[in-house]
Amino acid sequence: MNNASVTGVPTAFRLTKRERQVLELLAYGLTNKEIATRLALTVRTAETYIDRVFGKLGVSSRARAVIEARRVGLLTGSFSEAGPNVEVSPNNLISPLTPLIGREKELVQIETALENRRLVTVHGTGGVGKTRLAVQVGIDLLSRYADGVWLCDFSTVDDPQFARGVVANVLGVPESQNRALSESISAALKSKRALLIFDNCEHAVAVVAELADDILHHCPNVRIMATSRQPLGIIGEFVHRVQSLSIPDSATRLDADAAIQHSAIVLFTNRAQAIQERFTLTDDTAPVVAEICRRVDGIPLGIELAAARVNHLSIEVLAEKIGRHFEILSTGDQNVLSRQRTMRAVLDWSYDHLSTAEQNFLRRLATFVGGFTLELATSIFDGALAEADIFDLLAALIDKSLVQTDFRASGVRYRLLEATRQYAKERAKEVGEFAEFANAHSLAIVKLAGRLDADWSNGMPRRAWLAQANAELGNLQAALSWAFQGGGEVAVGQQIVGSLEPLWVVSAEAEGRRWVRIALDRVTRETSGKVRAPLELIACNFGAMAGEPIMALAKSALTHYSGQRDMRNLARAQFFLGADLLRSCNFVEGEALIRQALEGARTSGMPPLTILALQGLAKARVLQGDTSTAKDLLNEAQALCKEGRPDTATAISLTLAEMEFIEGSVEAALRRALDAAAYFRDGNISTPLVYALNNASAYLIALGRFDDARTSALEALALSRELGNASQTINAIQHLVAVAAFHHENSSIPYANYIQRVARLFGFVDAGVTNREFTRDYTDRQEYDRIIEVLEGNLGREQFEMLRAEGRAWREVAALREAVAL
Repeated sequence: MNNASVTGVPTAFRLTKRERQVLELLAYGLTNKEIATRLALTVRTAETYIDRVFGKLGVSSRARAVIEARRVGLLTGSFSEAGPNVEVSPNNLISPLTPLIGREKELVQIETALENRRLVTVHGTGGVGKTRLAVQVGIDLLSRYADGVWLCDFSTVDDPQFARGVVANVLGVPESQNRALSESISAALKSKRALLIFDNCEHAVAVVAELADDILHHCPNVRIMATSRQPLGIIGEFVHRVQSLSIPDSATRLDADAAIQHSAIVLFTNRAQAIQERFTLTDDTAPVVAEICRRVDGIPLGIELAAARVNHLSIEVLAEKIGRHFEILSTGDQNVLSRQRTMRAVLDWSYDHLSTAEQNFLRRLATFVGGFTLELATSIFDGALAEADIFDLLAALIDKSLVQTDFRASGVRYRLLEATRQYAKERAKEVGEFAEFANAHSLAIVKLAGRLDADWSNGMPRRAWLAQANAELGNLQAALSWAFQGGGEVAVGQQIVGSLEPLWVVSAEAEGRRWVRIALDRVTRETSGKVRAPLELIACNFGAMAGEPIMALAKSALTHYSGQRDMRNLARAQFFLGADLLRSCNFVEGEALIRQALEGARTSGMPPLTILALQGLAKARVLQGDTSTAKDLLNEAQALCKEGRPDTATAISLTLAEMEFIEGSVEAALRRALDAAAYFRDGNISTPLVYALNNASAYLIALGRFDDARTSALEALALSRELGNASQTINAIQHLVAVAAFHHENSSIPYANYIQRVARLFGFVDAGVTNREFTRDYTDRQEYDRIIEVLEGNLGREQFEMLRAEGRAWREVAALREAVAL
């Protein structure tokens, strides 16, 4: 009998009775403490049993234990593929052909709810698996209902009034001319102990609700579990909302072990392997499978329909096609109802049962990407619908699971699942109204962007402001794409870009650079100064944008705002022009303009610009050797922003670190820089993080901690490249050059060859500094001069200048490759 037991489970995996109990509770998702309580064990004893289970299965995690146990047939009940035991109690449940995956904890929650409530509605969007979940609950609870578990499916009912007939047919209750059918049903169930599963109630929700209410009032030992895309809405109803299966975040880097922790990926893998035995989840395929699951929002029906195509398409092609066509998710099973054959059919079915007003509203909501607030939804109607009517329509779509509700600390947001949004968008295009809706959406986003700009200028705390702006990022991107690439109005897109300077500068620099470039490229003679000038100011803020004539842009904006008597933006233009003059070493004129900007910012009540101007003046003082006054200015700026904007206070701390370095307190400077880097990294605040990393690298080099300096510079290099920040890219490469020049010990390359490579790379840095004409901080200039001294000392002036000239001609790709390799 080699390695198999009589039960079909390999002997190597045989578990004791207690271990099997622990395994099944693990599969239900119970915590160690909950398992201990359920089995009357101490927590330590429960953990010992869990370790034994892991050991016998050869795994190290709960998810892997459940997967392996399913594979070898160790899990029973809810987790086996066996159907209901008809000898336990009467029923009409159909044996599931596949195991239920990813719903273990929900099974416990629903079954527990049915112990305490007589009506439990399993509520969720189409295709999320409500029916499958309800059937499994029925199978699990068969032994508790002596008179049976009965599934009543309303999906085939054309007329809601026929819903009662479905229940009567299932229960074998004959119709009578002398009394209503609902009374006959209640009479037949009055003395019974049974569970009724009312499936697909949304098709006849009013009639089903009335029938359920009648049964519950007259049949004390009958419980009802309903599945519906909207609650029944009667007294005593307990609603369990079924969410999509868990999917990894798009920003998460996945390998197979990390991916298998997500139930959507487990389901796809299980179903794909049933279709194609050779299919395996590997480190290479895991990100693609994750993308497929994201494309269908983790909805089980979508996942199963996608997995059914692995015999015909590679998963890479499948992922690409799902992004374009829902129709690819079709199944050839003719026994499945037509509304389940494709994701579109599921959505068609839901859409066809909406009122005309609800259909119109859903189509309009397709323009929102990433969710929306009630205020934003109201704004796209521009008075065509009252806010009360909009809320009623929104509530109706929420009840029907077509709109999801997200409760956040900042307030309530609403969203359509991506599959639903794409469907609604297609419907809007079919009737020729999407362009109208997209234009209305863009105009609403113009107002939103203007409000965000005002909130920032008025000193809203940065974290609160970013939370608000980032929540609308999808809508902002959609409006900009429509304006510049989709047939909308270019001027509308330019207005949106020009109102979002804080977002682009603080949180989304790479994207901001792209949109600013697109918006400026579309400027014509007909473009008004009101639209053009804000774009010019943002371009000034992105001083490192390749080829940007900063001084010309700043002067153009200054001219416009002077003529408009716009004191707030005039102050901003003065600041940027003054800062550019400082970069060009014109200290007198530059400082004078920044002082004007500071006066204007204070007069106009602009805390952010006040802080920025104080920093600019501090820099002017440092460049002229007056560190004492610079410190006073920085401390004043930090005091202004500490309460409302700790991020800005931390950024100012970086400039104070520079003061300390100049004064010889290198260790103190490094502590400030590392603290700032940790703060920005934790907050995922990318742009100032680059500066902190580069500063830290410079201080580490000064302290002779070259390995740590190289690590910090490499991180700064990667991030600055991602952000498109050319000046910080040059700074990071300079720090890598410094490490290489000052610390050759770790290199296996012969020194003569090595130092020549360093000199060429320095030439690339030198060209970058010269071409971009930006002034260097004291730290960078001091390091720069020291590099020249070391390279000239090792190579001689003539050879150094020759190699330096060669490097000045390098392309960035070659320089980056060399910088990382040294």
